[in-house]
Amino acid sequence: MSRPDRDGGVKEIVWPEPVNAKLRSGRGVFPTSESISLLNKGMTKDQVYLLIGRPHFGEGLFSVREWDYLLHFNTLKHTNNQVTICQLKIIFNSDKLVANIYWRAIKPENSICPPESNKN
Repeated sequence: MSRPDRDGGVKEIVWPEPVNAKLRSGRGVFPTSESISLLNKGMTKDQVYLLIGRPHFGEGLFSVREWDYLLHFNTLKHTNNQVTICQLKIIFNSDKLVANIYWRAIKPENSICPPESNKN
């Protein structure tokens, strides 16, 4: 884990391996564009859960301060049913509010995450 401080800051972001995602047998989910656009600092865990569901890597829901997701996006740039795969890490502060949101491109590696234009 990334070991967030009281305010939700981290010295080093630690990412779980995408193949270790527990939800949907390591395949992640396809979120809606709207749910991703609504994610913001200051949200509660319940609000995040209602937008994009439970974390995908077995972190737990209550005592943990970081949640990780494996997300897939259909993008306008891709054809033949290709997708952009991204990881999302949400860090909570000690008040259990979103302090930081981090993205990591998985496939293709040089992708922008979340994709600017996706069709969900």
